[in-house]
Amino acid sequence: MTQSRMTAARVEFSDDLPDGTTLLLVERRGEVIWLVRRGHMTPELLDAINDHLCHFVRHGQWIQNWGEPGAGALPYAPAC
Repeated sequence: MTQSRMTAARVEFSDDLPDGTTLLLVERRGEVIWLVRRGHMTPELLDAINDHLCHFVRHGQWIQNWGEPGAGALPYAPAC
């Protein structure tokens, strides 16, 4: 399986969210990112969530399927 067929999932801080938005999910084939308005989550919590995401997917507890007929689920490629 090539890197382009793997899924990336993570949480990141953002300074560019729309007014009144503290959390925004950005999703496209192969990538899921939760953007959190800076100041609404500690860096320690962000790191802990990303660590848990890595753990989940490394142990087969995370797959992502974007609903394309016959495409099947994509395994997660930990960025950590």
